[in-house]
Amino acid sequence: MNQLLDGFCDRDRVPAVAAAVIAADGSVEAAVAGVLRRGTADRVTVSDAWHIGSCGKTMTAVLWARLVENDVAQWDMPLADALGCPRGHLHADWASQTVDDALRWHAGVQPNLTPSAMRQAWADSRPLEEQRFDVATRVMASPPRRPGRFAYSNLSYVLVGAAVDRLASMPFERALDVYVHQPLSISSAGFGAPARVAGHGPRFRFGPLRALPGRPVEPSHPLSDNPPVMSAAGTLHIAIEDWARFVHAFLHDEAAGPPSGDDPLLRPESITKLLAPVGAGRSCAAMGWMPANRVPALSYAMQGSNTLWSASAALDSDRHRGVVVVANDGRTSTLRATFRLALQLLS
Repeated sequence: MNQLLDGFCDRDRVPAVAAAVIAADGSVEAAVAGVLRRGTADRVTVSDAWHIGSCGKTMTAVLWARLVENDVAQWDMPLADALGCPRGHLHADWASQTVDDALRWHAGVQPNLTPSAMRQAWADSRPLEEQRFDVATRVMASPPRRPGRFAYSNLSYVLVGAAVDRLASMPFERALDVYVHQPLSISSAGFGAPARVAGHGPRFRFGPLRALPGRPVEPSHPLSDNPPVMSAAGTLHIAIEDWARFVHAFLHDEAAGPPSGDDPLLRPESITKLLAPVGAGRSCAAMGWMPANRVPALSYAMQGSNTLWSASAALDSDRHRGVVVVANDGRTSTLRATFRLALQLLS
């Protein structure tokens, strides 16, 4: 694996990359290559944390499943009930939209905050629970956009985060630690840019296209990540082996019976619910995962980028093995390259 990662950095002009392959028995092969910042000699280590962007949505979905298992929440719970919003304050068309719909990007939630709202969010110092609730009530004051159809949305997961705040009686960030990270002995996870490894933005942006190697953005810089209110949608950082430990929850060992392990994170029926696809073709989605219908070697995949990092996660066609890959480079080509590397590592 080390040679593959070294070649990845050289070929794709990426400062650094981390990857791990996970087996159903819980064994993990992890490796890293490259430097903390482009143009320097300081090497990354396997204990470093990496920003995984929207791949963190999978953890938000698992948190919801854990709340259901602990009788704190319910599947198919109406968004308005989960948020505790007075019905008169919301548009009537939200009445039939559920948290499950939001987790599958089928609830009709607008994709993102407007540029002006993003700027305000970076400057907002209120508790994140207040910020998330404000976002939710603003979104739901207007009718949903084409509900029942797939439309990828970061704000959809911000709404789920707001529901967690209320139902778990603790902030989303704390609930994720209590219900997901602590049971898996994950200690490296946090929010925002990681402390050591710097993300790198593209030199040029042409609409959604991000091209040419750019400069590092120091973790202390205010724009080193999306606003904290987006945490449930993807501001998570984590060490590569801890990320692999989480993804293992979605694998199953036919010999031992699903799921493997003495104390599984989730019940089999919860995994089935999370991975149940809704829609068809390009509109097909699970909760925090996308069915990989066009790639025969895979069953599910997910990618994430805050334009400074690129991350990919995938499960093989039988869910016997998984892979996670992340690079500290946010170019469009790097995001594609992490997916190709993930496929190569599973082959």
